[in-house]
Amino acid sequence: MHCPTEDTPEDDPGSWDGDAKISDLAHDVAASSDVHRFRIEVTEVVLATVTNNGGVVVETWHPGRGFERRVRI
Repeated sequence: MHCPTEDTPEDDPGSWDGDAKISDLAHDVAASSDVHRFRIEVTEVVLATVTNNGGVVVETWHPGRGFERRVRI
């Protein structure tokens, strides 16, 4: 899943909400009716934002690794 994003404001890049993505695996779950059901296993969550001086911040979460934050200026 990926969110739509807007362009980073040139006059205030730090005000940009960022770009988010959730990666997952969908597992089919047996159901007793004609309805399909899935179990979702989240494998990654990412949020990318921009700092006021134009750097990039990438925050991620992975099962087993937890939260990580990388800043590139």
